[in-house]
Amino acid sequence: MESMLASRFLPGFIVEIKGYKTNGAFIFGKWLPYPPHADVDIKILEKYVRQQGSKYKAAQALRGLVFPFFQPELKWMETRSSLRNCLKTDEGYIITPEVIDGLAGQLALVGIWKWADIFIENNHPTIAPIDLFSEAYALRNQRGGKPRGRTAYYESLDWDGLLWCLIHETPHHISGHASDGSWVCDRDYHNCIGPLCLKIDHRIISQPLTTEFLKSLDLRSYAREVFDELQTRSMMVEAEEAMRKHQETQLRNRLTNLESYLGSAYPELEESYRRQIKQVKADLRALQQKPLPTPVTVAGINRVQHFLENLEDQWHKLSSSLRNRLLKLLVDRVDILHHQGHIQATVSWKIGFRQKIDIDWVVGSSAKERRWAGEQDSFLQTLWPTSTKEVLLAAFPERNRISITSRARKLGLMRRVRLYPPHWDPWTSSDDARLAELYVTETPIDIIAAELG
Repeated sequence: MESMLASRFLPGFIVEIKGYKTNGAFIFGKWLPYPPHADVDIKILEKYVRQQGSKYKAAQALRGLVFPFFQPELKWMETRSSLRNCLKTDEGYIITPEVIDGLAGQLALVGIWKWADIFIENNHPTIAPIDLFSEAYALRNQRGGKPRGRTAYYESLDWDGLLWCLIHETPHHISGHASDGSWVCDRDYHNCIGPLCLKIDHRIISQPLTTEFLKSLDLRSYAREVFDELQTRSMMVEAEEAMRKHQETQLRNRLTNLESYLGSAYPELEESYRRQIKQVKADLRALQQKPLPTPVTVAGINRVQHFLENLEDQWHKLSSSLRNRLLKLLVDRVDILHHQGHIQATVSWKIGFRQKIDIDWVVGSSAKERRWAGEQDSFLQTLWPTSTKEVLLAAFPERNRISITSRARKLGLMRRVRLYPPHWDPWTSSDDARLAELYVTETPIDIIAAELG
């Protein structure tokens, strides 16, 4: 048990090194509480319970909190703690939704060790209040008991699986959300180290990519080759069908001959005939059950030829899955660099061709983009009471003053901006210059105030 414990220490615990084996490996003792991490465990469980078992909401509420790095004398724990797989900042290990979900189901936090179907109580000290952990554990495990409704099916977006965001330290896959028709890069948001990197109507990216893709893809020169290949395949199907009919006739004739020998004057051969009959019947059944290749008709050949010669017009008549299959046959990936109102896409074709496409759009031009996200509301709640109009407009560059004011009223926010007496005039450039002269000479504040009014 000790070796298993040593392989996956939970955050909140450390173990003592009792000695060394002959091969140099550690000999570990019991799990011991590690307060710097145990305190974080408790805060995580509290937020998880407060957010009614939502690991994502809990992670957002805990943004900024980390598991601190191990103290220098415990540096060896860095490679043995389960935290070694977590993302890091300069302050410590980031608390992601997966970390929260894992802790809520760990009975080890309350001193219970599970060994197969055996539960060992008081195996080691408890680091979380029993009541708190029990509530978190129940919330985590009740999710699977609720019956699910029928899942709605959405065809994947064109270019799904091919887009990569280059804003991050390492490229991150941009996921296509077919249910609401958007491209989303949520790496920082999901890992609780920043807001959504990108959420945009899929048409803003997909339509320009498809337009340029089809302009660069001319399959008309291959139409004759495909036509000849399909004709050859059609003849092969006809030949295979004729061969199968011939084989079936041969088997039926052999079966008839064998059955005619039954009950003859040679009973000692009867068993041999029966075995052969059984084998012929099995061969005949296998031949009949083997599916025939789909016949290639003249109409089908003409339809394929027309498709290749008129691909740009026929593209939108294809299903999304078929379009994606064709895209992935020809395109390796699409790298995306984006900032407010502009996207630079680099399409890497499998033949080595690289195609750069610049996309401009008006930020907030769609109803979806104009919606206020949860983190924007939180930001507005922080800024609204004391920030000036200029600060608010700078914080929400895609929105105007009326939109910001309307949202603040809807949230019931109140202003606490300081109101100055009417006789106070705005600062002028000469006031600023005089203030600088007085300040650097360490003039008392009351004298500066009196002189500048």
